[in-house]
Amino acid sequence: ATLQYLYVQNAPSLSGLLCRGPLPKKSVLKGLSSLSNFASGGSNFTQVHLESLLASQNCLEELVLVETQVAPEKWGLLGELYKLRYLNVTGNKFDTKALASWSNLKEMKAIVLDDTNADADLVRLLGELPQLSSMLIGGCHFDTYDWDVAKVQQSLEVLSFRGSRLNTGWSSVLKK
Repeated sequence: ATLQYLYVQNAPSLSGLLCRGPLPKKSVLKGLSSLSNFASGGSNFTQVHLESLLASQNCLEELVLVETQVAPEKWGLLGELYKLRYLNVTGNKFDTKALASWSNLKEMKAIVLDDTNADADLVRLLGELPQLSSMLIGGCHFDTYDWDVAKVQQSLEVLSFRGSRLNTGWSSVLKK
């Protein structure tokens, strides 16, 4: 059975919410001030839902938002979630220039950017996060040589390019 409707409002004691499968078209998420983890996604998850999660900015540590319809310029809002330790935004498109605020995510340990439009500037920015130990950027396309993969890789335990398209010339950099 598929979830048809989800209504969560004024639930200050709710610490986690996992929607297996896409968020229902008829869904309301408001007043979630104590979430420490949240997982959802699908074409019905929009920036309205994303903005609702900001009420938990003092608590939210794990966030999974897969293949949503959040407007590309709204992804910068995640920079307000300064306690975030794990982020998975697989399959989303964002305005990478609007993500400068992600440098505020000092507690970030792992990020999954598979099948997104992550670019070299974003990877460089995230590579500077002090706690980051894992970055997955599979299925992304990198068309520039303006970042040092070896430098980013030194700070990470895991750096995965699975299925990514890398321009000719990268092989010599990756072998270092």
